[in-house]
Amino acid sequence: MKTRVAFLALILWLTGASFQLFAQKRLTPEVVGEFGTKIFNHDKDSVFRAIKAVLISHDYLIDIENPAKGIIKTRKKDIGASGNATYGINSSSAQIRSNYRQYNVMVEELEQGKIKVVIVPKIFVGDADLSDEKVWVLKGPAGEIKLWETLFKEVGEML
Repeated sequence: MKTRVAFLALILWLTGASFQLFAQKRLTPEVVGEFGTKIFNHDKDSVFRAIKAVLISHDYLIDIENPAKGIIKTRKKDIGASGNATYGINSSSAQIRSNYRQYNVMVEELEQGKIKVVIVPKIFVGDADLSDEKVWVLKGPAGEIKLWETLFKEVGEML
């Protein structure tokens, strides 16, 4: 029995169950406004092309793009798995689901040569959109703030 429990615990640990253990914040409009929004002093077409290229370089496939409306939406990208396990005297079970990340990007011209970019990440577990739930790790080396900083830095380097 102990072997079975240890095996199930190992499966959950290896498949990224920590995703649910450490995620603890909601991604509020204020957080997106502060960290997921940046102004670039370039033309809209150049910024649009740069953000698209950066997303592709991070292995995101583009699902929807509309340069005139300033919209980019990526396809869901598999980022690992999460799950849970139960163990009882007569039965045990484990359930594992794939986790996905997606980006919705808005590129807006505020005035000539001043372009606002808003990057909104989305998180899915299986088909369930959990983006409005407390599933976000904001700080740390793999936190959302660092991911935004990296994307914006790479866009800036392309301009």
